[in-house]
Amino acid sequence: MKIFVMNRKEAIEFCKHPHLAQFAMISIGTPHEDYKEEPFCSATNNVVDICFVQFFDLDNTYPIKEGLMKYEDAKKIAKFVSQNKDKIIIVHCDAGQSRSAGVAAAVSRYYNNYDFEYFDNPHYTPNMHCYHLMMNAMLTYDLRREIEAEEKMEKESNI
Repeated sequence: MKIFVMNRKEAIEFCKHPHLAQFAMISIGTPHEDYKEEPFCSATNNVVDICFVQFFDLDNTYPIKEGLMKYEDAKKIAKFVSQNKDKIIIVHCDAGQSRSAGVAAAVSRYYNNYDFEYFDNPHYTPNMHCYHLMMNAMLTYDLRREIEAEEKMEKESNI
C-alpha cells in the first residue's frame, strides 16, 4: 500500500491537479479550527473518498485529555483504510509532521510491515499516541471482521 504524508497546504495544492491513480485521503484537523470547505474530492483529481477527523497534536502524557485522538477516531480511520486499501492513501494534518506521520506509520506497519520511512525521516516526528491507537484499532477492526465472517459462514452452513 502506498501512503503519502502531506501538510494541509500541500494536500490542497495536490487536489488542484488531475491524477490518473485513485486516492483516498485522511484529513486530520485541529478542533475548533474553521477550515472552510476545502476542495479535496473531485472527479478530476481522482481523490475518491475522504475521512475527516479532528484532534490536537498531543499525546496521552498531556494533563488535559480533551481533544486528544480517541480510540473512536482510530477505529474510523482503520475502517476507512480497510475500505480503501486498493487506493493510494494520503494522510494530511496542518503541519504534516506529527499526527499524519503517526497515523501513516501505523498504517504502513500494519499493511506493509514497515514504518521506518516515517521514523527515520528527520522531517517527521510521528505522534506515538496516534501510532499506538491506530495499531490497536486496526488489529481490533480486522479481528472483529474475521469473527463476523466466520459467524456468517457458520450461520449459512447451518441453513
